[in-house]
Amino acid sequence: MRTILIALLMTLATQAGADDAKAFVNSMKKCWVLPVGKPQSRVTIKVNVRFDEEGKIIPGYLYFIEHDSDNSEDAKLAFQAVRRALIQCQKGGYSGVEAFGINKDVILVFDPSTNKKL
Repeated sequence: MRTILIALLMTLATQAGADDAKAFVNSMKKCWVLPVGKPQSRVTIKVNVRFDEEGKIIPGYLYFIEHDSDNSEDAKLAFQAVRRALIQCQKGGYSGVEAFGINKDVILVFDPSTNKKL
């Protein structure tokens, strides 16, 4: 069994509307899955991305910022799952990313629990 984790969004330059953030989360969350009970499924990951005009990630602008794990291997596996999810689900471009800012740094926080802060 796998679990889909919820992505919480923040931006550096602008604050996206709740509807835009929800549209983005809904379009990518089906791709972000981790095995239930594995340590990496409990790691919060923060990444930086930039989106182009089509709502796709600009090549070279998806990178790891930080994590909250004591184990670097768990953090690495969690980041790989985040990266895979973002790339796999962007095929037609993400909805709502224009509210984050095109060609601007966007920080995405992938947090397995809604009350946990990084």
